[in-house]
Amino acid sequence: MIDVCVIASVRRRANEWCRCDCQVSGEEVIVETSQGELLGATSTTADGTHYFTFRGVPYAKPPVGPLRFKSPQEPEPWKGQRDARKFATRCLQEDGGSEDCLYLNIFTPQLGPNTNLPVMVWFHWGAFAFGSADLDPGHLMDLGVVVVSVQYRLNVF
Repeated sequence: MIDVCVIASVRRRANEWCRCDCQVSGEEVIVETSQGELLGATSTTADGTHYFTFRGVPYAKPPVGPLRFKSPQEPEPWKGQRDARKFATRCLQEDGGSEDCLYLNIFTPQLGPNTNLPVMVWFHWGAFAFGSADLDPGHLMDLGVVVVSVQYRLNVF
């Protein structure tokens, strides 16, 4: 599992808190995670709440080749900044997608290690056959809720 500093209450291992070095510049934000730097974006709800988005954050190695029917494996750290401003490709389903699809989308109204907010984890609908984790949680940002949407394998994949 990947530690992301916007969810400051999550620990990877005992006594190992994620480090949170955050830089906000205009419409972009950079955070340091246990796997590397993420380049996210800022957005504003219809009610004027500013929030931060990190899309397409890997939580496992791509389940392809020898990993296809195995349990998810911890992702490899990346070098440099990983662009987390766009949704990842959705999981393979009848009308397209990719097997490389084990990603999280993280939306938070605040950043920092001392931010204590409720967290809602959302697994999309679709009867394990279709759907994706792409969503716009703006209304929850107005309520001060961190939202994590999870993309997961569908069908026989």
